[in-house]
Amino acid sequence: MAIKYSKNVGAARDNYLRVLQKVKNEKAAALKSWSDVCIKELKKVSTVSEAIAAFRSAPWGTPAKKEALAKWAEVCTTIEELRAAYDVTYKRFSWIYDNPVLQKWEWMSCIEVHTATTTDELESAYYGCPNVREVDHVENHKPSEVRAFEKWAQFCSTFEELEGLCQAVDRTSSRSYQRDAYDKRYDELYFKKKGVYPVRHQISMM
Repeated sequence: MAIKYSKNVGAARDNYLRVLQKVKNEKAAALKSWSDVCIKELKKVSTVSEAIAAFRSAPWGTPAKKEALAKWAEVCTTIEELRAAYDVTYKRFSWIYDNPVLQKWEWMSCIEVHTATTTDELESAYYGCPNVREVDHVENHKPSEVRAFEKWAQFCSTFEELEGLCQAVDRTSSRSYQRDAYDKRYDELYFKKKGVYPVRHQISMM
């Protein structure tokens, strides 16, 4: 680019601003072109590895980046794949409404919890769920992690099993949903054994 030399400061400044605006416009046009090409190429993506490559090649701050993320979520078929994708994307797309990977991960985790029929399956589902803090702000939705622990507690048929569950789970030992699920199942087991609820439960009902 040829630089036009000016005779005074005012003209030099004006010339600089014109050049700067021209570069800015050309940069924006080039970025849009890059984004458009990436979006077009997404139609060819059908595997996780292809989706990762497409996501990495798309420029940040453009529609292509968001569409590449959506495509990545689309081609993932397992919780493990979604979890790996979220580990890469959460710093820029941490809010669930902005991250289709997290949305699908939570959805698949809820299904896994719902279909679990053994404690082993529930344990696997629980540790495979998104962190409750990442999804607990979704309106009218109980996080999959909470669902998993509540169902896991209900599978405990003795006080020993219930205590063992709480000792084994160290991921969120101080969270209220764990205490609530534990107390609920403890009261049920106590009533089943003695025919009355524990004193704590009776006081809470007054």
